[in-house]
Amino acid sequence: MPHNYLEKMQVIATLQRRIYFPVKQIYDSDEKDKVFSMKKNWIAALLGLLVASGWTLNAQPLPAGLEILKTEDQIKLAWEGTPEAAFTLQMTERLRDNIWVNAPGSTAWPTRDRQWTSPFDPASSSQKFYRLVQVEPSNRGALLSLKPDSTYSTFLLQLIVDQMAPDLDVTFRYGVETYKVSYETISPRGDKTMATGLICLPVNCPNPIGVVSLQHGTVVVKTDAPSYSTSSPEAFVCIAFAGMGYVSVVTDYLGLGGSPGFHPFCHAGSEATAAIDLLRTTKQVCSDKEIVPSDRLFLIGYSQGGHATMALQREIESRYADEFNIIASAPMAGPYDLSGTMAEDFQKPDPMSDLGYFVYIMTAYQHVYRLIASDSVDEFLLPPYNETLPPLLDGMHSTDEIDAVLPERVDQLMRPEYLMSLSTDPNHPFMVALRDNDTCRGWAPKAPMRLWHCSGDHDVPYQNSLVAVEEFRKMGVNVPLTDPVPGGDHGDGALPSLIQAFQWFMTFEPVGLAASSDLIWTN
Repeated sequence: MPHNYLEKMQVIATLQRRIYFPVKQIYDSDEKDKVFSMKKNWIAALLGLLVASGWTLNAQPLPAGLEILKTEDQIKLAWEGTPEAAFTLQMTERLRDNIWVNAPGSTAWPTRDRQWTSPFDPASSSQKFYRLVQVEPSNRGALLSLKPDSTYSTFLLQLIVDQMAPDLDVTFRYGVETYKVSYETISPRGDKTMATGLICLPVNCPNPIGVVSLQHGTVVVKTDAPSYSTSSPEAFVCIAFAGMGYVSVVTDYLGLGGSPGFHPFCHAGSEATAAIDLLRTTKQVCSDKEIVPSDRLFLIGYSQGGHATMALQREIESRYADEFNIIASAPMAGPYDLSGTMAEDFQKPDPMSDLGYFVYIMTAYQHVYRLIASDSVDEFLLPPYNETLPPLLDGMHSTDEIDAVLPERVDQLMRPEYLMSLSTDPNHPFMVALRDNDTCRGWAPKAPMRLWHCSGDHDVPYQNSLVAVEEFRKMGVNVPLTDPVPGGDHGDGALPSLIQAFQWFMTFEPVGLAASSDLIWTN
């Protein structure tokens, strides 16, 4: 970029014509955009509403003005707007070949506040561009529908668990009622949307001993989500927790179950907000049924659920600590280090067992971040995959169907020029998106956390957990890592990890609490 300020403004005006006008055409948006620029002591702010297909509902009026204030180390933005308006502030480090990510810090986006101050970062020296996006406000966690689903007697629970997981070695004292719910939540950008989930309640238990939020693993077919398929293993884990005296919940995430749009796979922000808003919905359901659970919250999830669990703990402790009381968290076998371990795994020239994950996450990030301006996959997919693959990514086809058309190696799938750009440009849009969804960097868990991961995992490499442990150690927190099946692969560790995590959760119960809640622990 030119160093002369007037030249900078001319370049930005040119970029505005080249980038923002085409974006408007793509999104069929007719709002007016304004760009302002400074470097180090200058920023660019784009005022506008870009309509994201599948998530945005009705456009709202633009804010009347934006004020930019700067101190030596921080930037403060202030803007005007009607009292009912909500805004999300997004940022990028360049205006060409870029993506926008939500601004960091303790502010929960979208916000009804009218100002934001950048978090202090002594290591940051790069320029930042900001845009303010007005979204339709959401009543997050509002119950939209509640449908009784199934009832399990203690005898049936005992029979199923004794067959599936005899090592759990518990005696159930409560039957369980399950409910399929839909509730209001937000999209990755903050627009109003809805999600579905499963709530499991212990029968005749007015004071459950806690709440368990389980985050499920990778699902490709929309109707395989837990609330639509209560025979899934993770749905039954929720049911089992309820039989032990907990209120337990599992969100389908966005784009799965009854939620509209494409599932934003491994998008940390929406994984967390979907889970948080289901917990809010659950409070309302419990209140209506005169059930008063303890505020003790436990988090658990395997595979994508491990990534979502770590994202959820970070989101709660960063922005919702006054609302939720996390007692313990058990992320398991998750891709926490997306921009490091997973990026290296995705780009290696060897045959990949997880090429389907790469396709899924790249497609998801295209929907969330718009990695390429065009809707055409021809920009990054080689023939014949540019024609055979997209029809299978509609939420109606299984992983087996998708894997059947995939090659063995990524260089057989992706255009070489795209792969070269990905490997040489640290600010490639896909790399920026991966960094935006790392869950193990830049924060330290406050509530106790333990990780589980098989050292022989080929789908989600064990290195993800080693990196997470080291990153947390740098922040002064020791997070233990357990290999539940030494040398085992991804699928081998799921049930042993869940069993061991539950046993660990039980060590947090106060003396007498289990007995008073009529729970028998026999291990």
